[in-house]
Amino acid sequence: MVCLIPLPSAAHAKMYRWVDKQGNVYYSDQVPPSQSKLERKVLSDTGRVIETIRAAKTQEEIDLEKRLAILRAEQEKIIAKQKSTDNISVPLSIEAVKPTSPQESS
Repeated sequence: MVCLIPLPSAAHAKMYRWVDKQGNVYYSDQVPPSQSKLERKVLSDTGRVIETIRAAKTQEEIDLEKRLAILRAEQEKIIAKQKSTDNISVPLSIEAVKPTSPQESS
């Protein structure tokens, strides 16, 4: 009867690979909490990388992204203002756009 109960296969467990700050490479089916903020790769049963989980962002990176978002918003406002002024049409008289013939210029 025990043989009929399917057991989870170890081959289907997720495997992770990561490199710590000292350059040591680790392979495990669990990432320790102390290493969870580092970039790591999820490996397939054959050891191929199937997913990359990026490292957690530092406070400096978060602050930089916020500053860049503010700058992008300001840039969009400048572009929109420039587009609105570029669309101003200046009325011209027909004589100003009418080409002159060689006889008229003499």
